[in-house]
Amino acid sequence: PLLIVPQCDMDAAVEEDADNWKKNTDLRASLIDKQVAKLSESAQETLYSLADCNCTTLNATDDKTTTKTAWGIFATNLYSVADGSGLFPLISRANHSCVPNVHTRWDTQSQTGCLVADRDIQPGEELENTFIGLFRPRRERRKLLAAGWGFQCNCRACHNTTWSFQSDRNREQLLHLTFQTNWMAGPDVIKRRWSLLQEEGLDTPANMIGVADDFANIFSHLGDVTEQEKWAEKLKQYQKLDAPPVQCQEK
Repeated sequence: PLLIVPQCDMDAAVEEDADNWKKNTDLRASLIDKQVAKLSESAQETLYSLADCNCTTLNATDDKTTTKTAWGIFATNLYSVADGSGLFPLISRANHSCVPNVHTRWDTQSQTGCLVADRDIQPGEELENTFIGLFRPRRERRKLLAAGWGFQCNCRACHNTTWSFQSDRNREQLLHLTFQTNWMAGPDVIKRRWSLLQEEGLDTPANMIGVADDFANIFSHLGDVTEQEKWAEKLKQYQKLDAPPVQCQEK
């Protein structure tokens, strides 16, 4: 990574009793400026080559500037790491999709990050990550992306309005089934979650880890050793697929 900023440093940079959002943002920006100033000239050049969604060359408003800032670049491109946020010059180049084919992984031991494939990717196919949580309807996703990154998503999950109606219902169900239920809800609920993930093209190793773990738990609870062992083995396979491969880690 070009830059790693621990969350404790970000928290310490702001005033606990300050309700002024702009003031706290300015304090965080000052912290990032100091961190960037410590980078080498070539590292700073790489950093300033990245996008800044708070910057525009046309008709600057109260919320935008006409020149890039270190804070704007950091806020636009940051990814979560163990206990903070990191800036990765290569990973940051991946565009967003609501049906991504890669996701970001951070390896605490080696202090490196990478993009992990969610499925087989063909030669020449664009690598598409996600900038937001995807278990929400198109309207909410577009609103978040417009506010945070300044664009309207037209990926295949957002572009087709006919398909998006059913997709919205699927993703709202996934939100409920993934975060508001657990394996004790029974195998039918877990199967429904699995089916919805497949329909949405989101049956990735990262998402299937939870499905496999829930299946293994419920079948263990039911005393079905064969199914429990089958899903426990699948869980290991998904975890292996989700692990960051050493050869593509970005230091």
